[in-house]
Parts: sequence; structure tokens; C-alpha cells
Amino acid sequence: MKSKKRFGKVLLAVGIMLISISAIMVIKYEIHDMKSEKIIKDVLRRIEDYDAQNNDNSTLYRINDTQYIGVLNIPSLDVVLPICSEWNSENSEKGVCRYSGSVKEKNFIMAGHNYRSMLRNLSEIETGSEIIITDSDQVEHRYIVTYTEVIGGYNSEAMTSGEWDMTVFTCTISGNSRYVVRCVLKERAKM
Repeated sequence: MKSKKRFGKVLLAVGIMLISISAIMVIKYEIHDMKSEKIIKDVLRRIEDYDAQNNDNSTLYRINDTQYIGVLNIPSLDVVLPICSEWNSENSEKGVCRYSGSVKEKNFIMAGHNYRSMLRNLSEIETGSEIIITDSDQVEHRYIVTYTEVIGGYNSEAMTSGEWDMTVFTCTISGNSRYVVRCVLKERAKM
């Protein structure tokens, strides 16, 4: 009888510990999300100001020691995010990041967190939706979503394979897979 009570107490303690760890992880995630949202709003405002001032005619926006190559707009999801010129852990908190390729070469791949302030709703995008990238040269690249898929989290070969003009991806809720949106270029136009 005592061993059953002791076992029950151990199970209860383990359960409380697991719930506590989960709560801490959720709180940490939300703190990162709020921090990213603040940074993103500031960067988007600065990009708008940067364009208005036409600073140095460079092909990159340089803001707070980070280089941005443009802005991602997904109207159907109400998403507008700066695009960092390269992926790294620090940049991934400031917007979506170039994973590989370029818009000019028609092989552009972007990655972003599934934060509420970033790409959390990417899985809701529908085939036929429009995605717009405005680069730092003020050229608007309009894409149409033609395919979506879920691939393994470490399957970089699947991420870069295929003849897509643009791809954007984020983690699934579990973090073990990637939700991938594939697009073809509809048109390019100078703004």
C-alpha cells in the first residue's frame, strides 16, 4: 500500500514538473514572439523611411547592423515582414531570412519562424494566393502559390529541389517538420 502511495506521489511530481516545463517553454516562446514583433515593426518603419530618403542607392537596407533585401507581403494572411539578407539565429528574430537563391535568379527560398508575428498562419494559405516581394531596388515581384507541402525538418534536399521561382517555409507546430509554400512568378514591375 505504501509503495502505491509513493508511486502515486512520484507520478504526481513528474506530472507537475512536465506541466511546469511546458508552461516555461510557452512563456519563453511568447516572449520571443513579442520581442520579434517589436523589432519587425521598427524595421518596417525604417525601411519605409529609408525608401523615402533614398539614402545611398544601395541594393540593401542596412538597419541596426543587419542587412535586409526587401519586404515580404502575403495579403491573404495579413503578413508583412522584412527579409534579412542571410539566415542566422539572430536574424531569424528580425523577420524572414533568405535561405538560398535570389528573386532575380528565380530560385529564391525564405525561412521564418512560426511566431504569431511572423508565419504562424502560413499553413492556411491557399493555392492561387498572391505573395509579393518588394526588393530594395523597389521592384515588386508578384508570385502565385501553386503548391504546398510538409517535409521533414532536416530534409534540406527536398527544400531546394524543384523548379520553383520562390519558396517560403516555416516550422510546423511540433517543430519536427516544415510547412512549405511553392510559388511561380506572375510579374515583376518597378514601383
